[in-house]
Amino acid sequence: MAEHADVVVIGGGIVGVATAWALAERHAGRVLLLERNALGAGASGKSGALVRVHYTNPHDSKLALLSLDVWRQWSERVGGPSPFSAVGFAQVVGPELVGALERNTERLREQGAETRVISAAELRALDPAARVEDVGAAAYEPHGGYCDALAAVRGFARRARQLGAVVAEGVEARAILADGGRVRGVRTSVGDVACGAVVNAAGAWSAALLQPLGIALPVRPKPIMTHFLAWPDDAPRQHLVYIDAILGTYFRPDEGRYTLVGAPWPKTDIEPDAEPFTVEAEATEAARRTVARRLPFLERATPSGGRHAFDGYSDDWHAILDRDAGLDGLYLATGMSGTGFKIAPAVGMALADLVTAGAARDLDLRPFRLARFAEHDPIRSEVDYGTLSQVGLRLT
Repeated sequence: MAEHADVVVIGGGIVGVATAWALAERHAGRVLLLERNALGAGASGKSGALVRVHYTNPHDSKLALLSLDVWRQWSERVGGPSPFSAVGFAQVVGPELVGALERNTERLREQGAETRVISAAELRALDPAARVEDVGAAAYEPHGGYCDALAAVRGFARRARQLGAVVAEGVEARAILADGGRVRGVRTSVGDVACGAVVNAAGAWSAALLQPLGIALPVRPKPIMTHFLAWPDDAPRQHLVYIDAILGTYFRPDEGRYTLVGAPWPKTDIEPDAEPFTVEAEATEAARRTVARRLPFLERATPSGGRHAFDGYSDDWHAILDRDAGLDGLYLATGMSGTGFKIAPAVGMALADLVTAGAARDLDLRPFRLARFAEHDPIRSEVDYGTLSQVGLRLT
């Protein structure tokens, strides 16, 4: 591995590899990505990998819209087989939230999103497998869907390498080296690398990486969990991707005739790597019972285990995309708070612009600045359906 780079990206999840890809596209010099394990070994490779633009604030939806262009044009923008399956996405709400859904969907349409509010009957027509008696309405995105998470991570990394970046797996970033108020390099498990810029995309580990520099990053690790349900033989060929505010969870089809279900981990005080834990069979069975209320064929599904990982959650549950004014050459792409996969292409491009040109081309990054927490100006949603973290998976 080289002893010098122009830019070092720390973290081989979807945000890190998308940033390395975008930096290499922008001819940012010698780009080095460090991943202590294998690419996608953390939250990215175990995420739901949903792709949708339906957010309840304009800042995140802008990131999602820019990213959707990349997901839909993968072969032209990144190259190779596309990891994206556009099976359609539905944000489902009960009758009491139809007005909020209509207002937010209209805002999204004004931003350029292809989405519309549909009735319960229209949802059933789109997804005949669905039970819709309790549905007030849904926001439907025909171009929404999901990704093969690891294929997307590896695809960005492959293209970054083709463009000249070095992607180093099994190399841990142990410290960011600084002197005189600016970044000087990175101490790794195989030696020091001199550089003038570092992008911290280390997710759940990003705050710990900055503590020795005296930088308090308002990002904490939080465990995430997904479950898999194997379809019965007579299951339909496909179903939509759902975020279901009535059930309090999200779920989507997965390759090989499975449904992936997202759920909060019941313990929130676990530090990454501090103690081993597993996804209990009882939790997967509870997930099956819950989503079978929307897709009755899953009553006959076989619970097939689950996966867990850690992501970095900011104090307002929104990303931090910034350069740290206290340390010249330090850039932050962290705090994705469980929703970073779908917005990673836009985040990578914005950070690459920030490093190479001083500002993002197509985005106003001010809402995502680190200083918003000290300024008591968090990102706020304009409407509230209740999120997975707030509602929780109802173990029915």
